[in-house]
Formats: sequence, structure tokens, C-alpha cells
Amino acid sequence: MHLNIEVGIELFTLLLLVIGIAQGFGRASVYKALHDNFPAHMGSVGGTVATIGALGGFTLPVLFGIAQDLVGIHSAAFMLLYGVLAICMLVMYLAIQRENYMQRLQYAQQNNFLLEETSETEALPDR
Repeated sequence: MHLNIEVGIELFTLLLLVIGIAQGFGRASVYKALHDNFPAHMGSVGGTVATIGALGGFTLPVLFGIAQDLVGIHSAAFMLLYGVLAICMLVMYLAIQRENYMQRLQYAQQNNFLLEETSETEALPDR
């Protein structure tokens, strides 16, 4: 028994339009974040991000084929995609944690919660 799923050209076109709009919002949010973090270097940072995206667009289809050949089922591409997504989520989590730490550290230094010079540390009495 085969599972047969078909959609008409109208529904397919509508779904493709929805995907395109969603990708547009995603791309816009990436470039907005780049502008917020690197306003003076938008060209070089934007080019680097576009290069990384192009590399992903080139290598992932090849890796999908390799995964399907190794595992032997068509859903191996989705398994690989979920693995890449998990790695991206972990990297994003670690980057946000580091950014939060750096912001707290900067706040502490600005409000004299931390001593900035070693001479002040040496002047403290031993306990």
C-alpha cells in the first residue's frame, strides 16, 4: 500500500508563496540583527553571512544525498536537517549566554562592582 499525497497547482503555489514570505521575514531579521550589532561593517559582515548561507545551500543537498545513500530511506534528509538545526540552536544558546555574561560584566565594571586595577586588589588586607 502506497501513501499518495497530491496537491493541486493552486495550493502548491499558495504554499510556495507562504514559504517565500516566511523566508523573507527570516532574512530581514538576520540583516536587522547585523545592523544592530555591526552598523559600521554592514558590507563585510553581510557578505560573510551571505557566503555562509550560500555554502549551506550548496553543501546541504549533497549531504542529503549522501545521508539517503547511507541510511537507505528518504527521510534521512530530514534527520540530517534536524541535526544541523540542533547544532545551530546550541551555538545560538551559547552565544546568547556569552552576550548576557559580557553585558553583566560591563554593568558591574561601570558601577564599580568589580575592581578594574590590580593595584587596588593588592591594597586589600589579607584575611
